[in-house]
Amino acid sequence: MAQSHTSYSTTREEVTSKQSDVIKNSVQIATEPKQTYLLNTAKIALNKDGTAWRYTFGRKDLKKNRTIVMVGETGTGKSALINMMVNYMLGVKWEDTIRFQIIPDESKRPQTESQTTVITAYEIFGLEELSVPFSLTVIDTPGLDKDKNIAQNLYTFLESLSDVQQIDAVCFMVKASQFRLSPSQKYIFDAILSIFGKNMEKNFMILITFSDWMPPLALQLVSESGVPFLKDKNNDPVHFLFNNFPPQTFAKKYEETYKTAWDNGAESFREFFQALDKMEPQSLKMTKNILRERWSLEEGVQNLESQIKEEKEKHKALEELQKRLKEHKEDMISNTYQNTCAAEQHATSSTVSEANRFTSWCSCIYSILGCLTSLVIATYRRIGRLMGNQYVDFPETSSSEGHQEKDEPQSKERIRACEDQKKHAECKLDTDISKLEEELKDMKAVKTEQMDRCYQSILELEQLALKLDSGSTPQSVLRLIEMLRENGDTEKAETLQMMLTRLTHTESTRV
Repeated sequence: MAQSHTSYSTTREEVTSKQSDVIKNSVQIATEPKQTYLLNTAKIALNKDGTAWRYTFGRKDLKKNRTIVMVGETGTGKSALINMMVNYMLGVKWEDTIRFQIIPDESKRPQTESQTTVITAYEIFGLEELSVPFSLTVIDTPGLDKDKNIAQNLYTFLESLSDVQQIDAVCFMVKASQFRLSPSQKYIFDAILSIFGKNMEKNFMILITFSDWMPPLALQLVSESGVPFLKDKNNDPVHFLFNNFPPQTFAKKYEETYKTAWDNGAESFREFFQALDKMEPQSLKMTKNILRERWSLEEGVQNLESQIKEEKEKHKALEELQKRLKEHKEDMISNTYQNTCAAEQHATSSTVSEANRFTSWCSCIYSILGCLTSLVIATYRRIGRLMGNQYVDFPETSSSEGHQEKDEPQSKERIRACEDQKKHAECKLDTDISKLEEELKDMKAVKTEQMDRCYQSILELEQLALKLDSGSTPQSVLRLIEMLRENGDTEKAETLQMMLTRLTHTESTRV
């Protein structure tokens, strides 16, 4: 457990002496209504785009340092409250004629810092044992209207602070008069819960600003937030009240009211820092694990979308090849019969054609020589009988027989060549289909493995994160459920569906 360092005492002379030393290391920025000094800090940019800065006052010593994160929507008074912390740490009383600031007024800050998503760390060293027994690092986050990705940006910022390995408290700031969660507040609360683990359940604080010291309506808002704030003896979330008004000129009759607000704020700071000193600091390792799992889930689902799209295209190509193969086989069966008939028809047509051509050329000669031929044959036969020789009749021949015998082998060769080409095409289609089927098999295996990794990331997040259903995670879970069902893994799909239903029910009972 963290050890408390609340046993300390300083004299007024020691406080005044320390304040004088601080004044020497500060710049006076106002004389009315109080002499106001801006602490002279070392300013360091933590990244190249100027959205992360560190301001350090005093000589750095992390032996007794506490780190807190301030979150809240624009207008809750984070900057004014941080300046009030500095005055409390320096032991400034209401009646003192001096005031200190570590953050200049918004109107006096550089435009690049006041209008961008700037996260700033303010480190305050050398004031230990005045009012607070430790040095302090305050991380000031921008409001929602200035940061649409507060969770990731905050984590990136914490990573850039290499010497910050743990967080002591996350302080949520709300106005005392607010009693319902606004959309921007809900976003901020959910975003912060999404990056911190269950180890932080006892390290959240609620700071209520613009308080009139009456029971704040904002406690209703806090109860609806879902943040696991510690409860007091009245079962209300542990909270601290402040009226963080800036220094201003006021009529004499209001002085007592302002003094009361200042003194009440000082008492709230005393209680706040005592509670902070007793808190067990929490490592950022779990936060790293949570964000790694969230990014792994989101990236995994995106990769699955691409894989499924590619798989559908390959399935479409496979169906087209299978259709072509089927048509090709039907064509082969049909053409075998057609080719046989075509060969016979080709031989017959060649004989007829040759005979017709011969007839057309010799018709005249045949008509002239017809009679002579008959006469010669008859005379030959008569002479043969007279000589006692046996007559052998003239054989009838067709001049087309040679053409037919010569043409038939050529026709068969063409048919065989055609059939060989079609068999080759069928073989190539079979090869392409087999290759696609193997690729689809491998893709399914990779897809199933990726789905399992995403599934395991969700289970891990449920175990680690304070809030699973935050940001884009619910959409990723829903899409994964659809993918698992399409892939036939209904058991895992039902497990995730039950998880979402349970989370939705918890959310509805809380609101």
